[in-house]
Amino acid sequence: MMIASPLNSRRAFLCDRFDVDLARAELVFSDAGVVKIRAHVQLVGTYSDKLRRWRWGWDHAEVPSATTASLERVREYGRAHGIARLTTGHFDTGVGEDIGYSMMVITAKLIGAIGVYKVPSVDGTTYLILIAVEPATEGQCSGRVRNPPTGADVGK
Repeated sequence: MMIASPLNSRRAFLCDRFDVDLARAELVFSDAGVVKIRAHVQLVGTYSDKLRRWRWGWDHAEVPSATTASLERVREYGRAHGIARLTTGHFDTGVGEDIGYSMMVITAKLIGAIGVYKVPSVDGTTYLILIAVEPATEGQCSGRVRNPPTGADVGK
């Protein structure tokens, strides 16, 4: 599964696009087709604007388990402390997409991530944590574009 998009602010990253390959658990920033930064990521989850629903990465059947493996620590923490929202696959929020940001930050803290990244889409937002980041000076982006796991599939 791929997510790709031009970046809105070239100045922020000095790159003109990003690609997310969930099968490889990788986020790549590139400029003119040349990879500049490569990051190992984990999919925290998605938020559906239409359904106003949060869905954890591990609750998406189409997402490879290696891309969500570290989230088991979050589930364990939720079980140990009786926090249902950290153990329930998906739930209606009623509070908007702020829940996604909260879940991303909680996950980053519990896992010890070095950063976070939010990917907006037409029908919602995908939330990632960055596990490791490395500069890359060679390579090309695939240019393949696929939709993130948000929207209609969130309620399944």
